[in-house]
Amino acid sequence: MHDVNKYRVLSFPMPEREEVIKEKDKIDHFTYKLWTALMQNYDPSQHHEFDMPKVKPIIDEIEEFIGELYDLSDAEVRFLQSYHSEFGRKSV
Repeated sequence: MHDVNKYRVLSFPMPEREEVIKEKDKIDHFTYKLWTALMQNYDPSQHHEFDMPKVKPIIDEIEEFIGELYDLSDAEVRFLQSYHSEFGRKSV
């Protein structure tokens, strides 16, 4: 794991602030949708695991939105969606 420091954060390309503000309602929607799905698919009796296969479609939807926000190609969005194959497993 790489250390996260101020330089790394500031060097990360970000959409313009106005673009993010314009998408606030959609961001709020995804925040609520993801949080709700995580809480509905959390099993503390199973070593505090989330049932990620049930949450993965929402994560994919969020990554499509991120692709739009960052003007990513379809191939780049598919890469994001398949990058962490462990999301297809029982827990993260």
